[in-house]
Amino acid sequence: MRTVYIHHFFADSFAVDDKEIIELLENTIDRENPRAFYQSLMDYGSWLKGQGVRNVVQSRHYKKQSPLKGSVREVRGQIIRELSRGPKTKRTLIQTVSHDERFTAALNGLIKEGLITLQDAVYRLTD
Repeated sequence: MRTVYIHHFFADSFAVDDKEIIELLENTIDRENPRAFYQSLMDYGSWLKGQGVRNVVQSRHYKKQSPLKGSVREVRGQIIRELSRGPKTKRTLIQTVSHDERFTAALNGLIKEGLITLQDAVYRLTD
């Protein structure tokens, strides 16, 4: 979201505060279709980055993410990727995803955050 809002509203600014971005977001959000709005915003931000727009360093709150390799985030991504192909049992996930000490934390975190659901012993992405 920072990429999109900085690109369109703060192109010549440095040290943009997230409060400024949130204020603009509050004024532009599609309140009737927030999910579609956020998905579109993220898709557009991804497209901008693909075009070489690298402006998030202009944000006062930007922090470079830690490396993905070896992290719980890495396993979370693997779980999401597998579930994007269709619902899976825990056994199937264990067979297709890095199954180590990170697996349970990743799976439980995705459930807690509402990104995936467990119903009848089958995991799936939340609609």
